[in-house]
Amino acid sequence: METIEKSSHPNKKKRQEIVQNTINFEACLKRTNSERQAAKKRDEQLPQRKRGRPIDYDSHITQAKAEAEDAELSDKSLKRIDKASKKVDTMVATILFFWITVNAYFKQLGLSTEGKNMIRDHLIPIYYLAETAKKASKAALRKDLENKSQALRATLNEEPSWQSLTDLEREQYHNARLFHRSSSCVEGRNEQLSLKQHNLKRMSNSKLKALTVVHNYFIKRADGTTAAERFFEEKPIDLFEYLIDHLDYPAMPAKRRRAA
Repeated sequence: METIEKSSHPNKKKRQEIVQNTINFEACLKRTNSERQAAKKRDEQLPQRKRGRPIDYDSHITQAKAEAEDAELSDKSLKRIDKASKKVDTMVATILFFWITVNAYFKQLGLSTEGKNMIRDHLIPIYYLAETAKKASKAALRKDLENKSQALRATLNEEPSWQSLTDLEREQYHNARLFHRSSSCVEGRNEQLSLKQHNLKRMSNSKLKALTVVHNYFIKRADGTTAAERFFEEKPIDLFEYLIDHLDYPAMPAKRRRAA
């Protein structure tokens, strides 16, 4: 199903940023794939004693699968390893995309090398661990993450360069809350899809796309807003009217053939 668009959009800048971020991520994914393939070819051309990249994901996955087979684990466990192996490129691309965004943020602020290190090595981990701790399901894990975040904060407070900053400058660094986990806004929908996937054994891609459109453009909260309206900060066109304008009418049923 096509994406619903509106002819005139007052918040074009935000939509352009969203599109650009999507393009950047896809470029990171392609870059990740090409770099892994190129590294694999270079590795194959080296003598056996010199082979091995700093992080050889393929060999780790192969080793995990071999150990699982030696341990005579179930087929379900082997399928989980296969499933994880398919996510490697996307995960690497996500991390690459994040650091490209961070570097762009540094460039925009005109930070010094010392300031970049302060945000990268202290502030980002501090806020990330603190936010992750709030969402952890187990109390022991929450406590562990909170302790790590507080330990990093204590280390930062002891840094001479951090102590020398004025309150205004320190507040500017605190505003650099990057890499917050942003899955909470879709966890409810993911749970619904997981339940449907379990009940129906497997959903087709077309049904998944249809459910996505219904979720984004049709289902409304108590305040009458849809997910798309809250995201783009503008009311989209009516979904039913859009379907009427863009979908063909169903074909007439075939006439029943007369018996010979």
